[in-house]
Amino acid sequence: MRRWTLVAAAALVLTLVAGVLVAWRGASLADAVGDGVAAATGADATDLAPEPIVEGSTLVDARTGEAWTPRGVTWTGFATACAQGWGYSTLDALGEDGAAQEAAALAAWDVDTVRLTLNLDCWSDTGRGAPVGDAFHARDVAGYRAQVVAFVDALHAEGLAVVLSLDTRKAQGSDEVERPAFPGSASIAFWSLVGRTFADDPSVMFELYARPGEPSTRSTSTSPWVDEGALWRDGDYSHAGATALLEAVRGAGAEQPVLLAGLSAGQDLGSWLALAPADGQLVASFQPTPGGACATTSCWDREVAPVADVVPVVATEVSAGEDGTDADVARAYARWARQHGTGLLLGWWRTGAADDGSLVSDDAGSPTAWGTVAAGLLASARD
Repeated sequence: MRRWTLVAAAALVLTLVAGVLVAWRGASLADAVGDGVAAATGADATDLAPEPIVEGSTLVDARTGEAWTPRGVTWTGFATACAQGWGYSTLDALGEDGAAQEAAALAAWDVDTVRLTLNLDCWSDTGRGAPVGDAFHARDVAGYRAQVVAFVDALHAEGLAVVLSLDTRKAQGSDEVERPAFPGSASIAFWSLVGRTFADDPSVMFELYARPGEPSTRSTSTSPWVDEGALWRDGDYSHAGATALLEAVRGAGAEQPVLLAGLSAGQDLGSWLALAPADGQLVASFQPTPGGACATTSCWDREVAPVADVVPVVATEVSAGEDGTDADVARAYARWARQHGTGLLLGWWRTGAADDGSLVSDDAGSPTAWGTVAAGLLASARD
């Protein structure tokens, strides 16, 4: 999969420039991201970034044929700002060169993967009034899509693979965000558009839904898969199941690996193997949340290891909690992931937020207390 487009000189230029190749996304990127949006990319920038494919229980970099285990972070800037009216993302505050600046700051952490959490209504024209403008800026879905595309390209130029994850929605009737327990039927059109936009990008993977189901501490003996497994896989009259979302991606021509999170907001992989739709490029995604449904080595041995024997597993939001004070689970899981060869993405890179749960305290990527611990975990994972 290679992205090429032919760039010609403007009509008033007398000297014809021919044979210049630059990146091309699919049959028509303009159709995918909106009329009037131009996307120019450095020549074959994805050659710098891993090109993951699934081979059995392993992710392999198609460039080299060698096993590849993602080590990176989750970046949340596209999930909230666009629904609250203070930008398409946190990149807006960085100016015209914001995507390149942020990509360089991420690369300086020596990661190889960045997971971007997206807002459905800011990408798709759903009628909820997203992206939200302000007194100085009108915003639309074409602008949001264009900024996502530009940031993905900037990350690739720094040698980073990207996971695109559906995470949030704009709330009905207010400029706030919400995270429904299960994706609604509008998610099918979202994934058709996203799949079409990135179908020819070999350095992108997709996560169908970031946190299916409700968070759980396993206070009852009943597995969430008993009550919610069919909904997770098949959906119902108002929700889209994993099968339909996967079909939307594949129907758009996108053949890249697809991450599929378990129940209990991604914390439970108990019946994942039994209920996951058939597809040779599936990856199980998992969240070892402090205090959550599966936050101990014994649970990982019991529930995660059997899945990792069959398909690749990537932990997508390994964190110290929202207050940044509980890093014990992250330390333990990083050791476990290294022993079992599973992917490790740390949460959360929240540029400009400067909160204790964030990895960074400023736009330059300076680590918080938790970020300092996290950087050490990433370094150990690479050894």
